[in-house]
Amino acid sequence: MISASNPNPIFEVKNPTSLCANVEVSFENKSTIGFGSINKIEWIFDYQLGGTNTVVTDNSPTLGKIYTHKYPSVAIKTDYLVVMRAYSGQVCFTQSAPVTVTVYPAPSLKVNAVDPVCESDDPIQLSVEDEHQVSGSYVYSGTGVSSTGIFSPRISGPGSFNIKYVYTTNNGCTEEKNFSVTVNKLPTIALPAPVDILLGGKKQLEIRATGASLKYKWSPSAGLSADNVLNPIASPEKTTRYTLTVTSNSCELVYDYVVTVHDQPLIPNVFSPNGDGKNDTWNIKYLESFTDGNITIFNRYGQKIFEASPYNTPWDGRLNGADLPIGVYYYIIEPNNGKKKYTGSVTILR
Repeated sequence: MISASNPNPIFEVKNPTSLCANVEVSFENKSTIGFGSINKIEWIFDYQLGGTNTVVTDNSPTLGKIYTHKYPSVAIKTDYLVVMRAYSGQVCFTQSAPVTVTVYPAPSLKVNAVDPVCESDDPIQLSVEDEHQVSGSYVYSGTGVSSTGIFSPRISGPGSFNIKYVYTTNNGCTEEKNFSVTVNKLPTIALPAPVDILLGGKKQLEIRATGASLKYKWSPSAGLSADNVLNPIASPEKTTRYTLTVTSNSCELVYDYVVTVHDQPLIPNVFSPNGDGKNDTWNIKYLESFTDGNITIFNRYGQKIFEASPYNTPWDGRLNGADLPIGVYYYIIEPNNGKKKYTGSVTILR
C-alpha cells in the first residue's frame, strides 16, 4: 500500500543577488507533495564538495519555513551548490537539482590600536584595515572625527569617545567596527610669583597642580632638594631659570620658573610704625630664606627687645604689645649657614 507520493523538493534563495560572506544565507522551503506528507528535509549547502560538513536535517519541516546557513568568510566571490532532499518516508526521498549560490566577499576589518591622546594634541589619522582587501568605500562617524577618520582632540575635548567605522564593498557587502579613543585632560598648574632668596638661603617652592597620575621633572636639578617632586626646596648658588615639566597620563605641560639669588639682604635703616599702612614694619627683603638664621634687636642700653628665628614675620616696633619709643635700635643677623653676620642700626619714627 502506497502511503505517500514522491515529494517535489523546491526551495527559494532569498535575495540571491546580494549575498555576503559575513551574513547568513536564507532559504525558504516551497516543497510540495501530491498526497501524504513530507516528514524530513535534508539540506546540503556545499554539494560541490560532497556536503560532508554541511548536511542539515529537519525532522519537522513545514511549507514556507526559513532555513539559514553562514558560509565561511571569503576574500573573493565564491559559488556554492545547494541541494534539498525531501523525504516522504524513512528512506524514500527526492533530491532537487543543484542551485548555485553566489557569495560575495565581505570585509574582514582590523582596527589599528589608538594610544590615548592629550586634549591639546594635533589631529590624528585613525586607521582600520580590511584584511581581505576588497574594493569598496568607508566612512567614520562619532564625536571629534571626520568621515575620513581624522580625529581632533581639541574638538572632542577630554573623555572616551565611541567611533564607528563602516566599510561597504562595491557589491554592497558591509562590515562595521566600533572602537573608542581616549582623550586625556591637561593638568592645571598654579605658579606663584618668582622666588627671591639670599645666597646661602633656601625656600620651598609653593606650586599647585591638579590632574591624574601626575609626574614632575625639574631641569636643571642643581640647587633643588629633588627634581621629581612638585615643591622642592630651592637653594641655587646663582640666579637660575628652571624648567618644570608636568605630566598627567599622556598630557604634558612645560613651565619656566626663575629663582633669583641676591648677595645680601636689603635692610632698611628706618621705618615708621604709625599705622598709616606705609613702612609700618621693618621689612627685610629676602631674609626669610635664611631658614636657620636668627635676628636679635637691642635698645641703646643693650637690652634685648626682639628676637626671631627665622625672620618670617617683620618686626612692628613693639615690645610685649606696647609701642617702643622713637629712637635708634641695634640688630644682629646671624645666617647660621656659614655666611657672615650682619650688624647695624635701625631708627623708629612715628
